[in-house]
Amino acid sequence: MPQKMSIGRLPYGKRGVNWKQPSKGKGMGTQNIEIRAGENVYQRIMDGGFSLDSVNTFYAPASGPRFLVTSGFDIPLIAHKALGTKRIVWLIGASSGAWRMAAWQQPQPLLAYQRLIDSYTETPHTRQDTPLTTLASIRNVLDAFVDDDAISFALKGNNVRLAIITARARGVLAFENHPLQKLLLFTSFLANAYKREWLHKFFERVVFHSGVRPPPVCLRGDYKGSFVALNEENFKPALLASGAIPLVVPAQRNIYGGQSGAYLDGGLTDYHIAQNYAVNEEDVVLFPSHQKRIIPTWMDKRLKSRKPLKEHTANLLLVYPSIEFILRLPGGKVPDRDDFKHYINDNSTRIKRWKEAARLSRHLGEDFLEIIASGKIRDIIRKI
Repeated sequence: MPQKMSIGRLPYGKRGVNWKQPSKGKGMGTQNIEIRAGENVYQRIMDGGFSLDSVNTFYAPASGPRFLVTSGFDIPLIAHKALGTKRIVWLIGASSGAWRMAAWQQPQPLLAYQRLIDSYTETPHTRQDTPLTTLASIRNVLDAFVDDDAISFALKGNNVRLAIITARARGVLAFENHPLQKLLLFTSFLANAYKREWLHKFFERVVFHSGVRPPPVCLRGDYKGSFVALNEENFKPALLASGAIPLVVPAQRNIYGGQSGAYLDGGLTDYHIAQNYAVNEEDVVLFPSHQKRIIPTWMDKRLKSRKPLKEHTANLLLVYPSIEFILRLPGGKVPDRDDFKHYINDNSTRIKRWKEAARLSRHLGEDFLEIIASGKIRDIIRKI
């Protein structure tokens, strides 16, 4: 039988966090989420031997404003301390996913997470924005939820450790010449479309990690990239780099501890799942997302046939909001980067809609935990 889990009420209101849970009412419940699993995890669940103690990696994708919905999975897991009770769990993320995981590692994670949501949604965007003003805005967001004095706490990790994915530009892609960058980004797109391995000729994956040793994925023989230990000097630069979208945000250069060069958005190499994070067949890689489709790299977004390798998803447990839930969000959609342009002259409406989307999403993680605790996961799980 699956391991039972006691699901109590979330400690909303503690530590300065004033979250009001939306009532479930009609239409709320387990249909809010869908769950899919790779072959190894699916078999374990059907055999009744699954628990969250099997999770060795929690992966947070590069998703921009979409994280406001997936935050609904994070917050209950944080509040219930559902991960890392019996083994080391790596919190690995790229771009806004890395910011989510960094909030998780703060001394008061629920408060830090709320500050991330508030600062991210409330940052105004105008037609006069430039890469430099956008970089300044991102710095303000990070400063809002990561106190400099708390970085040492975040680095300790204990059983929950942090890994931030960045992409170091190779060759002339490292220069801040926008016409040239556009040409080379298009070239890298064509190269990746022809052969996915060629993307690494343009960008090197660099993982910044807490702890003495890097995540096990960095020590695999098939790992493509390098890794750097996090410290108080490079913590925020790594977070900034992980969200530095080419042509939109300037790269972070020569980050302390790493090779010299320009560090950019980690989604370039790891948009969703582009690696095998499992150490053995029993490991579970938990992947809360905003959608069913898994896109390996940012360059694969327009390649509808591009999927992660089968061995990269064998140990994956994917959980995401159902279509029925998404249709109940403001505008019937998950917040995304297009909202910046659509509401460029109406920041107040965008902010209101984004905050409402985050509020409505706060039951997603509760539903997920209840499904696991009750054993209902075997009734609704489907294969990836």
